[in-house]
Amino acid sequence: MSFIVLPVLGLGLLMNMVASHGVHYYALLTMEDPFMPLPDIIHSLAPKVNTYVPEYFLWISIIYALFGYRDQYVDLDENTWTLAKCLIVRSFTVFLTPMPTCMPEPKKNHETYYGYFFHSTHDLMFSGHTLCFIFLGNITNTSTISYIGPSLLVLSHQHYTIDVIVAGLVYSYLLTNQSQN
Repeated sequence: MSFIVLPVLGLGLLMNMVASHGVHYYALLTMEDPFMPLPDIIHSLAPKVNTYVPEYFLWISIIYALFGYRDQYVDLDENTWTLAKCLIVRSFTVFLTPMPTCMPEPKKNHETYYGYFFHSTHDLMFSGHTLCFIFLGNITNTSTISYIGPSLLVLSHQHYTIDVIVAGLVYSYLLTNQSQN
């Protein structure tokens, strides 16, 4: 893996945290009811799962990728570059258009460090969690991670169906475009 990708990935993560927190506060100031969810057909039709189920699945997927995956990673360099570019693009799109959240208003006294840094309620232009699931699924050649993780995000009402789909399209586009250069 090229050395420069790690600082770019770090920059993308930092930009996402700043944009997510900025758009959250902007939404609170400008939206009449920032915690009134938009209609989502899957949310209406499918049963809701616990909010933390996608987080548990993400951690299990990370542990599998780090310790349980015995073969060589598949296209690690290309997928890491794609994730980094997606996070940078995501930080701009999130900041430009705050979305009403599909999650309930968080309780301030129950905030964890993990929640503070990795959860935001109005950064729903396209899903950063989905980007991570696709990345982990791609490098381990485990497509179930790429499909189950994003599905759990929608079923838990952490994300709308559309922002999970857009995340997949953006990742796929940037990975394909990168491979052609």
